[in-house]
Amino acid sequence: MTPLRLMFDTSAVRSLESNGELTRALKDLIDRKLITIVICRTVSEELWAGNRRKKGPGIPVLPVDYVGNTVGAVGLMACGDSIGEGLIFDALMDGALSSKREKDALVGDATLWHADVLVTDDLKFVRRFRRAAPSRTTVRLRELPGVLKARGLLT
Repeated sequence: MTPLRLMFDTSAVRSLESNGELTRALKDLIDRKLITIVICRTVSEELWAGNRRKKGPGIPVLPVDYVGNTVGAVGLMACGDSIGEGLIFDALMDGALSSKREKDALVGDATLWHADVLVTDDLKFVRRFRRAAPSRTTVRLRELPGVLKARGLLT
C-alpha cells in the first residue's frame, strides 16, 4: 500500500505543535508507513524564519519528507526545486500581488506534484485551493482525523 501523502503548510505545522493526541496518532501512522508528511521549501523557510523570530516551532514535530517548490519561474526557483509550469500557482495568485498569496500558491502547486492531501489551518487558503484544485482533498488540521478515519487509517 502506498502511503497517503499529506502536504502541511506552516499554519498546520504550528497548530500540530499544541495537539499531542493527533501528533501521536500521526507518528504511529508514519511508523507503520501508512502516511507521509510532506513539507515544501516555502514552508521550511517560513518555519526557520519563524523560529528565528520566536514565533513558533522551527522544525516540524514529526518526521517529514522535504521537497522543493515546483514553479519554474525566475525569482521563485532555488536549488532542488522542480521546473513546473505553475498552472495551479497562477490560479491561486488570481492576479493578487502579495507575499502571503505567493507563499500559499507555491505550497498549493507543490501539493499537486507531491501530495494527496493539503493540510492547512488558513481558511482563506482552503477556499482558494478547493476552487483551484477541486479534485484534491484539502482539510484543516482539526478535520484531518475524520479524513484518516474515512480512509481506514485511524479507528
